[in-house]
Amino acid sequence: MRNSGWTIIDRLYILNGTFFAVTDKPQDFPSIRLMVSSGYEVHNGVEEVAKREPTDKDMQIISTKQAKALFGRYANRLDGVTVRTSHQPDVLPTKTSLSSS
Repeated sequence: MRNSGWTIIDRLYILNGTFFAVTDKPQDFPSIRLMVSSGYEVHNGVEEVAKREPTDKDMQIISTKQAKALFGRYANRLDGVTVRTSHQPDVLPTKTSLSSS
């Protein structure tokens, strides 16, 4: 589900610092660039803006078949809700945080 400024994802996995959304309907997801950024600090200029664009190291949308190959038969589940933000310090006091309740 997506609303302006917020994306809620079910079945989100993390491996080596990369987020993986698992789905067999990738067309149901907004563009990755609308959900995450690289977390690079905000500065003016075309080159600086380009540095904020997410890469495959930040997030990927993969199929269940790809997930099975990547994660094997096991993955650990975090119970509750996890919130990730990559706002800059002038917006929020921490650059990137993960919080689970």
